[in-house]
Amino acid sequence: MYPSEVRRQVLREHQGLRAQLERIEALADDLRRGERDAGDRRGLRERVEQLARAVEAHERLEDELLGPALEESTNWRKVCIADMHRYHETQRREVATTLQVLRNPEADAARLARAVGRLVRVLRADLECEERDLLAPALLRDDPLMTDNVSG
Repeated sequence: MYPSEVRRQVLREHQGLRAQLERIEALADDLRRGERDAGDRRGLRERVEQLARAVEAHERLEDELLGPALEESTNWRKVCIADMHRYHETQRREVATTLQVLRNPEADAARLARAVGRLVRVLRADLECEERDLLAPALLRDDPLMTDNVSG
């Protein structure tokens, strides 16, 4: 797969994750305002669990496709791959923390909304950072500049 194709595929997945985040955020806001009931609380938890599975699958895709593409197309490969793993660790930690709150039957709607709001902010910020730092067209070029082999 060409680096530009990897970039497009990862960006498509980012769009899907953002759509999930919007739905989760809206449901959490409704709960916070008292416009939803306990059944919707369970629905929120289920949506975040679905998001957790989607994030995990997305991270595997990035490890399998983006990591090798970065290795082949940039001299900053070690920095980029370390950044990618750092983003993934942040995402996994935030999802786990949010699920812990959502699974606590004593957590009130305000606490749920805060936890989900933080999750949404962190994941959106990580997606933006990935796109800026790892998915820039200059990094994932189909015709990389080969400066590693230049000798003086």
